[in-house]
Amino acid sequence: DTVYNELTKGPVSKLERKFKISDLFPVFINYFKNKSNIQVFNSNNWKYFCQFENHNVNANRKLFNPIKMYLSVGSKNIYKVAIVLFDFLEQNNIYHDSKIASEVRCDDIVIRVYSKEDELKIRNFINNNKIIKKSLNDPNPFCFEQMGIGYAIDGNLSYNSTIANYISKYINDRNIRGKKVSLSDLYNYISDIYNQVFVNKTLINEYIKEYIDQRDIKSYGLG
Repeated sequence: DTVYNELTKGPVSKLERKFKISDLFPVFINYFKNKSNIQVFNSNNWKYFCQFENHNVNANRKLFNPIKMYLSVGSKNIYKVAIVLFDFLEQNNIYHDSKIASEVRCDDIVIRVYSKEDELKIRNFINNNKIIKKSLNDPNPFCFEQMGIGYAIDGNLSYNSTIANYISKYINDRNIRGKKVSLSDLYNYISDIYNQVFVNKTLINEYIKEYIDQRDIKSYGLG
């Protein structure tokens, strides 16, 4: 939990952390309530996020495993960015599952999009929109990044939770061994896990137990 918190909120100032994006959830819901190609809601079983969805059967859906786009936006512009961005997705009938967190963080806006064409369309829109472009803060340094947008493809996993798991286990392992930690050593640690599990096909059961929900085993080719 500590590592996850630092990953998602580490660069956020103390002042920004006091701002509650959740106060804007009713405003977002009311603004989009009569729009055709988007549904905006705050579910009782997932109160931390305001969800934005378009599951229109006539929209473009090609990918089983969606592309996840992370945007980090501060309190000053989060309302403007959300309205402009999701208006664009609604007007272009883009198939997506998206959310906005209750707090300012490195990924307070997350968009899951189901085609490469739609991802490119959204990326180009963001980079040509002055309101959004000037509002973007640096994403999580452990995710892929292009033009200020963070990226992941994580299926049913949480990318940030998985990375936090890797980092915490790495730090604990090196602490037990009395060794120093470093970014390059973390890379080698994760690379070793990848080679053991996905290349050499060893330690698969141990990996599943540590990182993958039992319901997702078959979808990751480990069952």
